[in-house]
This record gives sequence, C-alpha cells and structure tokens, in this order.
Amino acid sequence: SICIFFLMIRRPPRSTLFPYTTLFRSQQAEIDLNNYNKIYYDSLRNGFWLATNKMGFVFFNPEKDFFHEYNFFINNKDQKIHATGFYVEGDIIWITSDGGGLFSFNVLTKQMKNFSLPVKAGEDSLKINYLNVIVLNPVRHDLIIGSQNSGVYSFDTDLEEFKAIPYLNASGNSEKVRVKDFAFQGKKLWVATYGGLTTLNLRSERFGKFYERENKIHYSLTTNRLTSLLLDANQNLWIGSLDKGLDVYFPTRFKFPVLYPQNPGSRFSALAMIQINRNYVMVSLDEESVALWNIKKNKLTPLRNNPAYANLHASVLSMVRDEDSNIWIGTGGGGLQRVDFKRTELKTVLNTVSPVGLRTILSIYPEKGDSILWLATFGGGLVRYNKLTGQYSVYNEANGFSSGKIFSVTGNNSDRSEEHTSELQSHSFISYAVFCLKKKINDYHLRFPQLITFSYPCT
Repeated sequence: SICIFFLMIRRPPRSTLFPYTTLFRSQQAEIDLNNYNKIYYDSLRNGFWLATNKMGFVFFNPEKDFFHEYNFFINNKDQKIHATGFYVEGDIIWITSDGGGLFSFNVLTKQMKNFSLPVKAGEDSLKINYLNVIVLNPVRHDLIIGSQNSGVYSFDTDLEEFKAIPYLNASGNSEKVRVKDFAFQGKKLWVATYGGLTTLNLRSERFGKFYERENKIHYSLTTNRLTSLLLDANQNLWIGSLDKGLDVYFPTRFKFPVLYPQNPGSRFSALAMIQINRNYVMVSLDEESVALWNIKKNKLTPLRNNPAYANLHASVLSMVRDEDSNIWIGTGGGGLQRVDFKRTELKTVLNTVSPVGLRTILSIYPEKGDSILWLATFGGGLVRYNKLTGQYSVYNEANGFSSGKIFSVTGNNSDRSEEHTSELQSHSFISYAVFCLKKKINDYHLRFPQLITFSYPCT
C-alpha cells in the first residue's frame, strides 16, 4: 500500500533541529483512501485536507490521528469525481475536481455547492470541468483556477461566476490549455502548462508572453511539459517537468530578457548589465563577451571591437563597478577581469588558479571603503580577493559551507562609533550562510570571518 509521511520538526533547547518522522494511515484497509495526491494544510483547524484516489476528499487531524471522509454531492451518481486542489477561506473550503468543476464546502454546516463551467453543444462536460489548481488572487480577491483542458479562469465568489482569461497568444502549441501549477512572485503569477511557461498580471488579469522550448537555443526550457513550480527565498523559480527533470530560472543570470540589436535576425541574451554613465549601459552577452549599449541611440557595440579589450572573455556571468569606477567581470572559466576605461586597460587574474571552479565567478561584491572583492564561484567556494596585492583567500566546505558552488554574494555595511561591522551573505547550492566580518577602524585589520549557519544580524 502507498502511505504518506508527514515530516514534523520540533525545536529543542539550544535551537538545534532534530527531525523525526511519524507515519499516519487510515485504519480502513482501502488502497485508494490511503493514496494521497495533494495535501493542503488548514491552520485554522490544525489539520490537512487530502485529495485521494477515492471519490471525494478527506480531512485529517494529526493530533487525534483521525480521518474524516467526505463525498461530492452531484446529480449523476455514476460519475467518479476526485478532489484535485484546495483553497481554505475561513469556514469555506474551495475544492477543484477532475470533472465536476468547482465545489464550496462549509465546514460548520456541512453544506456543499457545485459550480460548473459552461459547456457548448457537443463538448464533453467532464473534460471541460476537469480543474487542476486553485489560488486566491490577493489583488482582486477572486479565485484563479487552472484547468486540464481549457486554460485559466477567474471565479468571482460573490457573483459565483466564471470568467475565461485568454492567453496573449494561444496559437501554436495546443497543450498550453493544460494548466498544472501556479507560483506567486509579487504582483504576478507564474503559470506552468504542458505548453510552456507564462505569467499572469494579478492586477489586470492579463497574460504575458509564453516561454517555450526552442530546439536551436540551448538556454531555453528543456521541455514544454511542465508540472510544478516553486519560488525560493532568493526569487529563483524552480520548474519541474514531466519528462526532462528540473529547470531553474535565475532572475539575475537567466536568459530573460532578450536584448535585440539592430539586426533582427540576430539576438543575444543579456546575462548581466551595469550602468556606466547616463548614456551607456554595459551588457554581457551569452558567449559574445560584453558590449556597450548606447541608450539614446539604442545601438549595441561589442567592446572587443576595441583592440585594447580584444582579450575579454567570451562568457561573462557577472559584473560590478568599484569605488574607482573600474568594472570587474566574473567569467565562465576565465577568472576575473578588470576593465579600466580611464586608462583603456584590461587586466586578467585568477585565470590559471586551481581548482578550476575558482575560475567561474557567478557573483561579485565589493566591500565598501576597502580594496576587497568577494567572489562567488561555481565549485571553488567563496573567495576574498585583494585588488591591490592580488592575494586571495578561499572559504569552502572546510569552513562550514555545505557546497563549494556559491551562486550569489551580497552584503551590507553599518558604521558605529567604536567598531565597523560588515555582514556578508552568500547563497550556495544547498544552503544559505552569513559571514560576520569585524574590524577596528583605527587599524583596519580584518579578523578571520565567522561563518554563521542562519541569517542572524552581525553584533
């Protein structure tokens, strides 16, 4: 039999976390009842609403080890309708189903109401009313519902009416109507379908463009058949698929948006951008090094056209400007480069160091009022680089990191009368860490950084 496990976390003394696992199972010997497809936690009732392989849905109270089964009230008794998703609004539970449309269930009165999508002549009602996912639009306070066969709808709970939300461009892939999951990000909703990825503006409830798999472009989605979405604390969008594993959308390094130069037949992906002055933006182009973008003329000029910068690395992943107006460039395998526009010079360092992971720099943070650059590398850990001396120190698994693959590094500084405290934050492949860097103003000697496992303020 297939059973479900709930991972429960208890916080004992000294803030140490010891996970333990408890198995809960219905006493009824029914395989379908113990096969759970979706779980929704109800904090008001301190329990879980479960979608099972049996008709209807189940409420489970883990404290009392109690299961309560509910059936859908529908006219056709021969239809086998299962729950597919839940949204809890006080004492009202909104439930999507695989053929019966939308249901509302009053926990106090046990009354249930059914709302079905309109069906045209010749259409299959079960197919049209197969709904997969439901969320509340926090801006307009209506429900957003994704269906299996007919796209996305809004539902006004006061008027009890459905409204179809058409895609910006529904032509091409017919699988776009199969909506599988939602993920909120600010005022927009990411929508995963079997036809690719798109966004919904929550204020206007209008869709943006579709992102799809493009066979000739290696940095597009690996597949259009998407099944699940998760937005993590660093605003990275993790995308689960039916047949190609896991994709991830890094807002700071992913290939969106696309920058189009003058030639319509050619397009480049902007991986990083930094403003040089009021007229120019420096743009890193995937496998095409960097270019200067004239804002007023909307003209893109590759910087390697200038002989002084001909040795710029082709793969540029990160850029930052220091207090001396130099541009520091993190490359994909070519180390660290410095562009000095005042002297028209290019300098390359860390391009021959070992391990090779040190040569791929995903993020750069210049420490304020000092000659230090902090580098997040892909496999080489976190690097402290002195711009003046060229010396560097590496912090990796030996210093407490769970991975040497550091995706991002940032920091903040605060001045005090007796002490200057800098907090440096880094996000690695499977963890998040904070460095506390303490130094006296009068001698500027940096003590060895202390690695803290959680995001506590530096004191």
